[in-house]
Amino acid sequence: MVRWFWGLAAGYLSFAGVGAAMQTSDEYINTKARLDLINDGLQTTDELQSRIFSAAKRARGSYEDMAGVIGRMGTLAGDAFRSNDELIAFSELMQKSFRVGGSGTMEQQAGMYQLSQAMAAGKLQGDEFRSIMENAPMLAQAIAKFTEKSKGELKQMSAEGTITADIIKGAMFAAADDINSKFATMPRTFGDIWNEVKNSALQSFGPLIETINQSMQSENFDRLLNGLTIGLQMLASGASWAFSFILNHLDLIRNFLVALGIVALAFAAQWLVSWVIAAWPVLAVIAGIMLLLWLLSKMGVTADQIVGFVAGLFMGLYAAVYNGIASLYNRFAVFAEFFANVFNHPVYSAKKLFVDFVNTTLDSVKKVAEAIDWVFGSDLAGHITSLQNQMQDWLGEMPEGYKVIQRMEEKSIIDEAKKGYDAGSNFMKGISEKMGSLGKGLLGGMDMSGFGGAPNIEKVGEVGKIKDTVDISSEDLKMMRELAEMKSIQNFVTLTPQVSFGDTHVRQDGRSVDEIIANIGDQMTELIASGARGVYT
Repeated sequence: MVRWFWGLAAGYLSFAGVGAAMQTSDEYINTKARLDLINDGLQTTDELQSRIFSAAKRARGSYEDMAGVIGRMGTLAGDAFRSNDELIAFSELMQKSFRVGGSGTMEQQAGMYQLSQAMAAGKLQGDEFRSIMENAPMLAQAIAKFTEKSKGELKQMSAEGTITADIIKGAMFAAADDINSKFATMPRTFGDIWNEVKNSALQSFGPLIETINQSMQSENFDRLLNGLTIGLQMLASGASWAFSFILNHLDLIRNFLVALGIVALAFAAQWLVSWVIAAWPVLAVIAGIMLLLWLLSKMGVTADQIVGFVAGLFMGLYAAVYNGIASLYNRFAVFAEFFANVFNHPVYSAKKLFVDFVNTTLDSVKKVAEAIDWVFGSDLAGHITSLQNQMQDWLGEMPEGYKVIQRMEEKSIIDEAKKGYDAGSNFMKGISEKMGSLGKGLLGGMDMSGFGGAPNIEKVGEVGKIKDTVDISSEDLKMMRELAEMKSIQNFVTLTPQVSFGDTHVRQDGRSVDEIIANIGDQMTELIASGARGVYT
């Protein structure tokens, strides 16, 4: 679509360019033909044309505009000028005066047309006078100075028809020095440059345009044109025949299109089979994943958990890839920052380069240390952070004017994975809820919110919790409590006897340690037995 659009645009621009070139060629040929008609015989038409090109360049105007004015004025008011040179000089001064007066291109063209009309009529009055007063104030001032009249008196002279062509021409030439000096102070604009470029191109390609025009007048060109005309007629006839054939054989064309469609369908089927054969490993992997998801759903894993796990996996992978890119970029940024500042701050730049590289290494070690701290409850990561802070203190304060290149901050793979899991899970839950609502509406209340999940899977978190209210004032509960207290006394009563063994020191009468221990054992056995009888009684 885009290529078609640009092709159409290019075709249009090419066609428009050819049309503009043809129009310019026609204007050039017609202008030269008019110049040939007004040539006073003191020079060739080519010389006359060359002088007009020079006058247009001095006036910073368009050759086409100046040549058109000269051709029209020479045809309508040729008797007002003694020669073509005088006519060219008058037109050049007139164009300069318009420019100094601040007239635009359209105003200049309108003013030159009105002036040529006045010169042809032999006097300046009516609409021509008003146009000159508005668009060519320097000419009006020159006429007033030449006739020694005020502008109000010029209006009266215009009404009387006494501002003749000779007065206009004399006033213009009398003010030539003033017009040229003021025009020289006018700045050069892009429009002036463009006019000069167009004039130079037209003058350079003029001989080619004339050669092409001369060939168009020959018999060979007529034969070429006739051949082109015949070809267009044959093309139109062929198009008409084709259209008539289509209208008269619609059934045949329909059958042809159907047959073409069948052949295309057969080729498509063949291509599809070939594609399946070539891509069966990928399809097998997809089928395996689908089977795994189905099995997980039968085991009670919900759809939101599966989708959340997959989304979390991809987000974790994205974070890992991003961190790799960030690490590579940051290494380049370290060097770039060093070279950007080493000439202005050499010592600090060298120290910062060293610190940045060490911190990059320590950041990698810190990730391993954080995992170890999580398992064993240690604080290795804190020691690494402390070392990094000490190095930052050794680096010192950044000097003024130091250029810092922004680093890419690495992402936490675990956090990104959690975000992916939450996003995928919530997304799937929303779909499940909508599907469940849709199923209840279409299938008479059938619950479709799950993804093959186990019944009551949402109540797993309530296992072991008592939701019913227990009335502890009931008689049954009171009896059960008394029984439990009695059982507890029986189970946990201490059978440790309070034993007094008297004097257990070894005496001088020869009583041995073995006798003392035996005595203690006998007394404990008797006391334990009596204590137990009392409890169970």
